[in-house]
Amino acid sequence: MPKEFEKPEKWLEADKRASLGYFQKPNPELQTMDLAKVISIVNSERDLKKLFLARDWCRENYQLCFPILIEKLTDTTYVGLTNFIDLMVPGRNEKSWIYGHGGVVNEDIYIRAGRASYILNQITGEDFAVVRVKTDYNILKQFKKAWNAYVKALKKK
Repeated sequence: MPKEFEKPEKWLEADKRASLGYFQKPNPELQTMDLAKVISIVNSERDLKKLFLARDWCRENYQLCFPILIEKLTDTTYVGLTNFIDLMVPGRNEKSWIYGHGGVVNEDIYIRAGRASYILNQITGEDFAVVRVKTDYNILKQFKKAWNAYVKALKKK
């Protein structure tokens, strides 16, 4: 990833949404996190709130996270999810969705590839590669290539 680059328009819009509070409010726990902790969360943490913390940390530290998250796009290891009341992941937890209201995450955040894709898309505002439940492995490899191409196409300042 280039050290300095011009963020594409969708990325700037995602930054704007984040600043309006669509993401977690400043959390002191973010100050105690590092790359190893974030990768551990992506790899094995089942608590949705922790995954959201990892996403928020990655937003501020994308230079460190991008290569690792892109690499995880083909990792279909199942992790699972807890504390997801009022959040639906199509194909995973529809039966437990309370009263049909709340949020929807189209990414399969029950698996590592879906979590990586979710974080990349949340940071950049992109949606050209969405890891859904039962996404074919060959498609995941194409997503990895597409994200690598995206990074290579970033315009240096």
